[in-house]
Amino acid sequence: MTFHRSRCAVGGPLRSAVVAIALACASVWSAAGATDAARAEACPGSGHEPYCPYVSVQSIGQRGESVLRFPEAVAVDAAGNVYVADQLSYVVQKFTAAGAFQTQWGSYGGGHGQFGPIGGLATDAAGNVYVVDSSHNRVQKFDPNGVFLASWGGRGSGLGRFNFGSSQNYTQPPGGGIAVAGNYVYVVDTGNHRIERFNLSGGEPLQWGARGSLPGQFAYPRGLAANASEVLVADDDNHRVQRFSPDGAFEAQAGSQGSGAGQFSFPYGVALDAAGNAYVADNINARVVKLSPQLAFLGAWGGHGSKPGQLAFPRALASDPAGDTYVADTANGRVQIYDPNGNYLRTLGASARGPGQMTGPRGLATDPTGRLLVSDTVSDRIEVFAPGSNAYVEQWTGAVGTSTGLRAPAAITIDPSGSVYVADAGNTRVVHLWGDGTFLGELASSAPLGGTQPNTVAVDGAGRRYVLDAKNNRIQMFAADGRFLTRWGLRGYAPGHLSQPSAIAVDCNGAVYVADTNNNRVQRFNLASPAPTGCLAAGSWPPPLNVAPVLRVSLTRSGAVLSRRALALAVSCERGCKILASATLTPLGRRRASVPLIAAARGLPVARAGHVRLRVGPKSLRRLRRALGRRRAMRARVTIVAAGPTGLRTTVTKTYTVTR
Repeated sequence: MTFHRSRCAVGGPLRSAVVAIALACASVWSAAGATDAARAEACPGSGHEPYCPYVSVQSIGQRGESVLRFPEAVAVDAAGNVYVADQLSYVVQKFTAAGAFQTQWGSYGGGHGQFGPIGGLATDAAGNVYVVDSSHNRVQKFDPNGVFLASWGGRGSGLGRFNFGSSQNYTQPPGGGIAVAGNYVYVVDTGNHRIERFNLSGGEPLQWGARGSLPGQFAYPRGLAANASEVLVADDDNHRVQRFSPDGAFEAQAGSQGSGAGQFSFPYGVALDAAGNAYVADNINARVVKLSPQLAFLGAWGGHGSKPGQLAFPRALASDPAGDTYVADTANGRVQIYDPNGNYLRTLGASARGPGQMTGPRGLATDPTGRLLVSDTVSDRIEVFAPGSNAYVEQWTGAVGTSTGLRAPAAITIDPSGSVYVADAGNTRVVHLWGDGTFLGELASSAPLGGTQPNTVAVDGAGRRYVLDAKNNRIQMFAADGRFLTRWGLRGYAPGHLSQPSAIAVDCNGAVYVADTNNNRVQRFNLASPAPTGCLAAGSWPPPLNVAPVLRVSLTRSGAVLSRRALALAVSCERGCKILASATLTPLGRRRASVPLIAAARGLPVARAGHVRLRVGPKSLRRLRRALGRRRAMRARVTIVAAGPTGLRTTVTKTYTVTR
């Protein structure tokens, strides 16, 4: 989280009233002869309005800064710098070879230096960076520091045009791939099933390929790699790699559909090392396949998972001069580096699914204590942040009912009495939760929820209204009587700027929160003249849920009960409770030989399993051994009484077969 302070910080006697602030700020600017540019600098996006309503901005969540959101593109330059771009951050990030974040550039949009989902990256000998902006069917060229140099393309099927295919749905990855070798730029035109070649400025276009499965034809090609003598293409839907001359003459191919040696399942990316070995991102097989310069199978590594060295839908890769391979581990939100033999070396970047990060937030609300709740829409969760500091506290993912979890949650509404309602858009329902995240129920909907329950108006303690003007990327502020006061916000990524914001809320301290959706963050505006409603003490909301506790009981060990002199259970209580556990042991076939165990009483934390041991006393142990004789099996009858926070009780009885 970062703080940024506005230069129009109003203090002292000017805090008395909104109108006074407006007149004071206006007179200060007038006396100083301030220009419109200076006024805009003082309060980004306030335009020609009379005053700046906030003194500082806090960002919750990072646009980039090493956080990755489904990385789809990676490139390495001659100096060893690593460039990474992903589907949903709309930035190009630059790292050192060791993985240290250096810089980034870009934002969501269609202007120079702006992007939609990025489908490919490449560098030339001078260190310039080429970016496949799949949403706008173009290639943009930058210097190593992100300064815009050139752009070419546009949607179409003519020579020099592209049809990459693009989506902000992470299950539908963008098309396009790019490589630079010598004086040529090679681009995969995925939707047109062809390769196009350009000079380094985007001129002199040449094309080859058509849709099909014959040599030299393609079915949704994805990535490519090139050197002075060859061009390799990942022919995705044909499950193969094809090799061409720099002029597009077909030379060889390798692969068929499958998971065996030399087979692929929708290969997305390909790279070449200095020795001419090829590395293929075998997407559905969750591995990297290494091929010789003759395209013979040399080995594979990875395997599906999230541990170091494992992969989940790898979709791009690049090799450095030493032969190390940088793999875009897309679903895990990271880049993993391997040596030429496939040994895992290190990880670059951090997943946006981590604590406190978010992707495409579309809903937010604040509770009576000042806690902030945010819909992390793409990661299918609600994140909770602490009052005041907005430090990450926890996440809610486990809503049940007709679905096992949240899917694309959007708007959030809080009832001060203790309830939270979430528009669970992907499951076409509204989920009813208690303020501690406990699932209470659901309301089914017959229509999509993406555009319903929008948090677009918020009111502070003085009755002032804050209206989210999402189309214009700004907030408008009105007095309680409806008079327009001011506005702020511009399209962009600087502090105070917005990109397709989706929700707004005012907390009990009078701070204004905005879900800055395409910047993948929430911004908190601390007003010069806040109007608080008064906050409840931290932890005092929600009140205890007046329902009986939900118990889950399981037997942790069925054997060696007598030798261990205890019956071991795992007991969890969904809302936190105190329990009293008791049990009897009876040798099978001997109903009258029932022996009580020593009862256990204890408190259980919320949603955690507690280990409960019911001890077998010395007298009971002797009785059981006599009654068992040569028998080994016993019947354990367990009764647990649980009292919830409000005193309501639940009783659970379980019967197990155990051995001595």
